[in-house]
Amino acid sequence: MKKMISMCGYRCDLCPVYRDNLERIGRDEVRAGFVKYFHSELDDEILKGCQGCPAGGDENCSVKACASDKGIANCGLCREFPCDKVRKKMNVTEEYFDDVSALSERDQELYVEPYRNKERLLKIQEDSKKHR
Repeated sequence: MKKMISMCGYRCDLCPVYRDNLERIGRDEVRAGFVKYFHSELDDEILKGCQGCPAGGDENCSVKACASDKGIANCGLCREFPCDKVRKKMNVTEEYFDDVSALSERDQELYVEPYRNKERLLKIQEDSKKHR
């Protein structure tokens, strides 16, 4: 699967809710993982599968709305980065996991790696400054 980075820097192609992954992993396992790790019940609409920001994604996401309004692919390309909107999404792994090494490798791949966006966005920002 092609690498796909969302507007907030999440890796859609690795996200368990991404449509192709959801079909492969299974809705029940993904639902249980979100309850276990994020203390969040996924509703049936989310469990239909996400196609990522460019194809619709979360219509209520303030980061997506902001990036779309600015005409940028993701927050790493924004001159205001990091702003308060994206900061809320930049520490997901730190917020929910005390010790990611305690998780199985599979659970790290499913519930940690897709959301490690801080490093991704900083790299995109660094690369974009080189080309300005």
